[in-house]
Amino acid sequence: MRITEQQRTHIVTKIKEVMGDDAQVMLFGSRVSDLAKGGDIDLLVKTPSPIKDPAQSLMRIEAKLILAQGDQI
Repeated sequence: MRITEQQRTHIVTKIKEVMGDDAQVMLFGSRVSDLAKGGDIDLLVKTPSPIKDPAQSLMRIEAKLILAQGDQI
């Protein structure tokens, strides 16, 4: 997995702040492979109940992640 432990912690923490503690966060795409190079950070977020405003939730998560670790997310 090609993200740091600090990045992983920030991602999970910020997503759970917005989506709730029962949200599951999964990394997929090129960052899963230690052999790949470059690439953005692809995330799948699962919640047990429907999200009432997914676009707003996504914007809040992105803003929190940018503030926490810069514009790499």
